[in-house]
Amino acid sequence: MRDFFRSLKFKILLIVLALLFGFLLAAAAMGGESLPNRLLGYIVTPIQTLSSRISGAVSDFFGTWWNAGSIREENQALLEELNTLREQMVDYQQIKRENEQYKQYLSLKEENPDFTFEPASVVGRSSNDAFGSFVINRGSLQGVSLYDPVITDAGLVGYVSEVSSTFSRVSTVLDQDLRVGCYNIRTRDTGVLTGSIDLAQQGLCQMMYLSRDSLSAAGDLVVTGGTNGIFPEGLIIGSILQVEPDERGISLNATVRPVVSIQEVDDVFVITSFLGQGNSLESFESGSDEEGEVPR
Repeated sequence: MRDFFRSLKFKILLIVLALLFGFLLAAAAMGGESLPNRLLGYIVTPIQTLSSRISGAVSDFFGTWWNAGSIREENQALLEELNTLREQMVDYQQIKRENEQYKQYLSLKEENPDFTFEPASVVGRSSNDAFGSFVINRGSLQGVSLYDPVITDAGLVGYVSEVSSTFSRVSTVLDQDLRVGCYNIRTRDTGVLTGSIDLAQQGLCQMMYLSRDSLSAAGDLVVTGGTNGIFPEGLIIGSILQVEPDERGISLNATVRPVVSIQEVDDVFVITSFLGQGNSLESFESGSDEEGEVPR
C-alpha cells in the first residue's frame, strides 16, 4: 500500500481529482450547468449530430426517389404530347400532299378533258431494278389496267407493266424494253424512245432512229407521238442533250433527259382512259424498233 501512494499512478490520480474538483468549484461559482449535464452534453451532442445527418440523408434519398417518380410522369406526359404533335405533323403533310396532288389533277384535267385519271402514290421501289421501276397503291379495283400511261403534272413517267387488285408496278421511260413513238416539237422529226442500262444509271434515255438529215439539237423538247394506242399524243418526255450517229451510221440517236426525275417521284397519275386509247396496241406489245416502223 505504501508503494501505491508513492507510485506514478497515484500521483496522476491526484492530479485528475484536483482538476475535477477545481472544475466543479468553478462551475458552481459561475452558476452554469452542472458537470453531469456538461458531460452528458459532450456525449449526446455528437450522437445527435450523427443522427441528424443520417435523417437528412434518408430524407434526401426518399425526396429524390419521390421526385424521380414525378419526373418520370412528366417525361411520359411530354413524350405522349410529342407523339401527338408528330402525328398531327404527319397528318398535315399528308393533307398538304393530297391538296397539291388535287391541284395538279385539276390542272391536268383542264388541259386534257378527254383523260380519265387515277391519282396514286409510290409505295415501293426495287433496289435491284436498274431502270427505276416502282409500285403504286392502285390496281384493277381502282380501274388501273395493263399498259396504262403513268405521268406527273410535269410529263411522262412510264406505263403500268403489272397489275394486281390493289397495287401495280410501273416501268419507267428509262427501261430498255420500252418502245414509245415520239417526236421533236421543234423539227417534227420522229423516233422511238427507249432506254439502256448505261443511260439509266445516269437517269437518261434515248430517242432512236432519227433520220440522218435530222436537225434535232440539244435543248429540243421531245413528246409522245400518240399513234400506238398506249400513250396519248403530246405528253412531254424530256429534252435532248446531244445527237450522234448510231453504231451502224444509218440513223441518229438523241440522248434525252426525262423531264421527271424518276428516282424522286412520289405521286403520279395513271391515265386509265383517253381518246384513241387501244389503237395499234400490238405495235407496243411487240416492241418493234425497226426503222420505218416508228409510231407517231
